[in-house]
Amino acid sequence: MDDPLFTDFAAIPASLAQRHQWCLWRRVMRGGRPTKVPFQPSGEPARSNDPATWCSFDDALFALMSGEFAGLGIMLGHGLFGIDLDAVRDPDTGALTPQAQDIIQRLSSYTEVSPSGKGVHILFEGDRLPDGRRRNGPVELYGPGSPRFLTVTCRPVPGTPRDIAHRQAEMEAVHAEYVAGAASPTTTHPVPAGVLARQDNGAGQEPRGHERCGNSQGSVPAGVLARQDDGAGQEPRGHERCGNSQGSVPAGVLARQDDGAGQE
Repeated sequence: MDDPLFTDFAAIPASLAQRHQWCLWRRVMRGGRPTKVPFQPSGEPARSNDPATWCSFDDALFALMSGEFAGLGIMLGHGLFGIDLDAVRDPDTGALTPQAQDIIQRLSSYTEVSPSGKGVHILFEGDRLPDGRRRNGPVELYGPGSPRFLTVTCRPVPGTPRDIAHRQAEMEAVHAEYVAGAASPTTTHPVPAGVLARQDNGAGQEPRGHERCGNSQGSVPAGVLARQDDGAGQEPRGHERCGNSQGSVPAGVLARQDDGAGQE
């Protein structure tokens, strides 16, 4: 069983949380190596090319709190695109390679640290994928027409926007230079964390990092439904149990315990 990452879920953009494109993931051994595999709240496999296997943010979050999954994921599609940059960040200092910084600044949309801390995920909206390959070294670009899922850690990269932006032209330019072209975002000269110009909503907040479920509390954004399935739909009575620890659930958030299927 995976030890789930519990973080500041309020960091997730509202426009992303409202999408019915969520899933969960676990590490599964395939070919002798661990692979991140998407799942439905029920524990059945989720498929990036089958929207019937996707779920709401509320259902994914509740299932994550059960301790049965490693983290949240989002399916790319319906106008949502993603860039996955591997091995471009120092997990100890947060320093980014200059090329990764360039890609992040060009896309200027919601950007997160990957589960390993060594990569970055950029989520944005667009119209269509550029023609040509989808991967060049550590740079991967996916979206409608080439569906994949990306893990979601709720750990925004400092100085990046806190919402999803439409970036068709910028995506095409990045694809031309870094995916279709010969450029690579890997370098031996990382850029210190925090040098990105702040482009968030004016709050200028640093992300609060991530906390492990099992020895600390994770916050859940107001409005996330979590109900104790006694039919009353009441407010939570104290803390909801997360694995072998207690997760903090803000007032107004209903905590739901069903039969494990994540059903309404």
